[in-house]
Order: sequence, then C-alpha cells, then structure tokens
Amino acid sequence: MIEFQIELSDEPGQLAGVTEAIASGGANILGAAAIGKARPAVALVVDDESATMKALDDYGAAYSTNELLLYTLDHRPGALAEFTRTIADAGINLNSFYIMHMEESTAEIAFTVDNVELVCEMFDISNH
Repeated sequence: MIEFQIELSDEPGQLAGVTEAIASGGANILGAAAIGKARPAVALVVDDESATMKALDDYGAAYSTNELLLYTLDHRPGALAEFTRTIADAGINLNSFYIMHMEESTAEIAFTVDNVELVCEMFDISNH
C-alpha cells in the first residue's frame, strides 16, 4: 500500500480536479488528509494504485509516493500516544498518519516514517 502526496496550487477546484481524475480512473479513495495554508497538497490512500498513477499522470499532477505501513492498535485511551512515543524515542520521524478503520476494541492505522526497516522490526510489521 502506498500514499500519494499530490501538490496543488492555491486556487479553487484543485482538490476537485484531482479527485475527479482519480474517480474517472476507477480508483476509490480510502483515506485522505489535505492542508491548504502551509503548502497546498493532499495525501491520499487508494484501493487501486496503478489506476491512480495513470489518472494523476494523465491529469498532469505533480506527486510523489511513500510506502504506507499498516498496524493495529488497541482502541483505548493512550494507545496512539504510546505508539507515537515509541517511534519518537527511537529517533524515527512520523511523516503521515491515518486512522483507516475502527472497531470496538481495535483501530487500524496507516502511516509513513523515515525509517521503514526499523519500525517494521520494532512492531513486527511486514512491509511486503
């Protein structure tokens, strides 16, 4: 699974254009985060990476991709704090983060970091 970080210009319709291109390419957006004031961009997680790449290329979007890791946390107060503190104490930078799905007792998260190998080892995550 990968994350698409897509550069946008600071003008109306930019996010609409990108999401319309992805939809017309046949991919479904599973998670997204967009912030417009610092540097207009959107980060997306989709169900069809190849279709999304083709759609973004055809649209002319400037984007990069990052390996996205999945992990399941207990759904309880402090679980996310403990997870992020463990990463920080190991000197790893958490670059992006998504809550993908929540159940009564668990929450599936997706995230990107600057040291994939170490995080996979620390949390017994398969990155393939």
